[in-house]
Amino acid sequence: MFFRVIISSVAALFFMISTIAMAQILTPKVKAFMSYDYHAGLQNWEVELDAYGRVYVANNEGLLVYDGAVWKLFQTPNKTIVRSIHIDSNLNRIYVGAQDEIGYFEIGPDGNLCYVSLLNSLPEEDRYFEDVWSIHSFQGKLFFQTNKKVLIYSEEGFESYDPENKVDFLSHENGELLLHDISKGLLRYSERGWTVFGTHPDWKTKGIRGVIRQENEEYLILTHNGDCYRLLKNGKVISGVTLASGALRGLKVNMVGSLRKGVWAVGTMDGQIILIDDHGILLKKLNKDNGLKMGAIRSVTADVMNNIWIGTDVGVAYIGVDDPLQMIVPNTQQPTKIYDASYYGGTLYLATAHGLLRLNEDQQYVKLDDRIGEVWNLQQIGSKLFVFYENGLAEVEGRQLRQIVQGKGTWMLSSEEVKQKVGFHLLGTYQGLSWLGLHSVASSVEYPVTDQVQMSTRFLWYDASHNMVWLSHPYRGVTKINFDSGGNFRSAKTYHTADGLPSDMNNYVFHIQGQLVVSTGDGLYTYSADRDRFVKSDFYHSIFGNKLVQYIEEDSDGNIWFVNEKKVGVVYFDGNRSLENVKVYYFPELTGRLIAGFEKINPVSSNKVLFGGYEGLFQLDFDQFRKRNGLFGVSVSSVKSVGAVEKVLYGGFIQANLQQDHLTISHPIDYADNAIEIVYAVPGLQEYHVTYSSLLVGVDKDWSFWSTEQKRSYFNLPPGKYEFQVRAKNNVDQLSPIQTISFEILPPWYLTILAKALYVILTMGALYYLVRFLNKRHERILKNQQYLHDLELKANQQLIGELEKEKLVNEIQYKNKELSLNTMHLLQRGKLLSTLNEELRPALKNRDEDPYLVMERMSKFIKNAERSDQDWEQFVSHFDKVNNNYLSRLKKEHPSLTANDLRLCAYLILNFNNKEISQLLNVTGKAIEVSRYRLRKKLMLDTEEGLFDYLSRFNNQ
Repeated sequence: MFFRVIISSVAALFFMISTIAMAQILTPKVKAFMSYDYHAGLQNWEVELDAYGRVYVANNEGLLVYDGAVWKLFQTPNKTIVRSIHIDSNLNRIYVGAQDEIGYFEIGPDGNLCYVSLLNSLPEEDRYFEDVWSIHSFQGKLFFQTNKKVLIYSEEGFESYDPENKVDFLSHENGELLLHDISKGLLRYSERGWTVFGTHPDWKTKGIRGVIRQENEEYLILTHNGDCYRLLKNGKVISGVTLASGALRGLKVNMVGSLRKGVWAVGTMDGQIILIDDHGILLKKLNKDNGLKMGAIRSVTADVMNNIWIGTDVGVAYIGVDDPLQMIVPNTQQPTKIYDASYYGGTLYLATAHGLLRLNEDQQYVKLDDRIGEVWNLQQIGSKLFVFYENGLAEVEGRQLRQIVQGKGTWMLSSEEVKQKVGFHLLGTYQGLSWLGLHSVASSVEYPVTDQVQMSTRFLWYDASHNMVWLSHPYRGVTKINFDSGGNFRSAKTYHTADGLPSDMNNYVFHIQGQLVVSTGDGLYTYSADRDRFVKSDFYHSIFGNKLVQYIEEDSDGNIWFVNEKKVGVVYFDGNRSLENVKVYYFPELTGRLIAGFEKINPVSSNKVLFGGYEGLFQLDFDQFRKRNGLFGVSVSSVKSVGAVEKVLYGGFIQANLQQDHLTISHPIDYADNAIEIVYAVPGLQEYHVTYSSLLVGVDKDWSFWSTEQKRSYFNLPPGKYEFQVRAKNNVDQLSPIQTISFEILPPWYLTILAKALYVILTMGALYYLVRFLNKRHERILKNQQYLHDLELKANQQLIGELEKEKLVNEIQYKNKELSLNTMHLLQRGKLLSTLNEELRPALKNRDEDPYLVMERMSKFIKNAERSDQDWEQFVSHFDKVNNNYLSRLKKEHPSLTANDLRLCAYLILNFNNKEISQLLNVTGKAIEVSRYRLRKKLMLDTEEGLFDYLSRFNNQ
């Protein structure tokens, strides 16, 4: 049992030493924020974090707050230097100590910080205290350390501790409030007040910067000049104690603070952070060699992930000391490409562009054998470590290298399984493939496999079960070489597109999960021995798709590490090797940082995966990466109007008594501010690659694509109530809870309820006056219509009278015409009768004359009278007088008309029918029809046009 305890203790000690050594060589990620990033003063005196991961910094120009997205500056009324801060999450207060000013910022209902001064609560004589160097909460009271005194604030008001000289140090660690009064010594506060529990004359001049409590109520006291003292339980002080292996010797110490249980940070004037444990053992040094170039260290604090934030004289910095992914940089002054790395015999070896480096016991990298140039690969086979470089092959033997092959470049060796079967290793070289025999420590033999295949062989796999080797070249395709059982060459075949490969170029051979895998430009292919051709793998296609995977490596747990389009990731099998258990993780921090064309991943173990890179070596603790599954949340940093005038609508701070995942902007937003920008972030996850997706309910159709963008903007939002939702996802695909913020945009003034009521009133008034106006207008229209009606009636009556008069005139004229014709006819008849009478008288007187002769003479007379042109001329003359020279005009228009034609026209105008005309002309009715037909032809009338219509129309012209 005793020996088991000793063995366990030795193992634990060895693990702790190796962990410390490893911590020393790893370079954590450092992210610096300079004054031009946060737009405030250079010096930063104290850094604190709240429960949400927000960073608060005491700055020369005020209080700085960083929420993972933006920096915000809050100033005190006198705008002086803020030296100290203290966060009281229960009261939603951030206490600050400035020059001659103490008070606190509290969270308002709009999410902004508002300052409340406590200066007026102090007695007049205590208000001029210059700087406040630290603030601590203890036993329900607040202690403000100034140069002259300690101000103690409680619900009853202020009291003070007044030293004889000055207060040099005030600290609250491990449940104790400690104070260094230069005149009295080191004091401890209790309900009875301040009591002295240790003193030493050196402390008066050197000043105390840190007190580390140890077991058995003993303390380590660190002074400003780096000296250390041990304060025993009995009050005795031991000087000259060595801490951190002497790393503090000669340094100026600015602060000492606890990061977590058992880990302390010492910040120095020359910009170093030295991490030690409770016993003063050195854990890690962070300085310019680790990329920390930030000036004097004023404050160091840890976040929930055990990474640290520091305040310095030239800015603020984040250091991922507990980040799963860290770097190893052999020479920070001259970074070099690292192709490969391997832990061999407990020592780290690096294959670099400048040779092979080895990490010695002093944590310094030394070069092995200056004759060796660029080293491509390190390979452990059995108990040996082989070095493949540009001009040969060597084996590591202690701190020396044994040359095996010289004069030509080498790439890699086949596995130990091949040697056990054949007795030789297969060696890939610049010129092709060789058998290499390592028969003894001092001798080796090499001979080429065949001269049929001569190409640089960097990718190969020996299939021992089938005595064949597969090799590839990016520009020469995939080749299979068959051997007999003794390793003698039998045949070689190169596979092309006819053999199933999508192309003859960019094909890479890998050995994954016990089978041959060829990465092509169209995805991953596997070999079908039955068909002697390559086929696309459905399994790998579902993971990688149709993409070229430049590099693949399988670890001991069967997980597949890969490089795809410069992105680095791993196919992790959470259980058996099936698609249902596949999780693909990417490491965006490594994108584009591995050496293109020479990518190398070395999964040493589940907590140590090495990646060669341009700037150095990257080391990933994959176990730690997967276990960092703590709940994280996204918060809304601010809501701003980004219109013509930028206006902060919500400041991003949440009161403790409010629902944390569903916020509401209490004041409605004016319509003029409807251009909204919402900023969000995940505080405290600086080492994670976080992406965001958001949704504005009612505006966005669906969640936005995942993006690293930390804000969304919306313009010209219509009036209404809105709910903005945002969520985050880290690079292990964990989702944060949804953060919601609700707000309301008021309608424009012309759409408010008051405006609408006014519109109703104005509309009703307008309708009323419109009705009145329309009624009056209607009355006026009726009067006008009546007047017009009367006028029209009068005009109509007058028109009727005129029309009747005109009708009467026309009728009279017609009657006159008719009377004239009749008169003419009667005159003609009278004349005829008179003539007849005159002719009959002689016959009557001469009774002897034969009556028949008389009758015959009378008949001839009548016929001659009817045919008399003189009578017709008289008729024409009289007819033209009555009808406006109608016959004359007609004759002029139609010269071909005869007298009979004109007579017919006159009778037609007088509306005589054929029978009447035949009687007047003493002809038959048939003759009248023929005359009418001839008249139509002479007048050249169309078939459709009537003779009477034409003559009437001509008469009216």
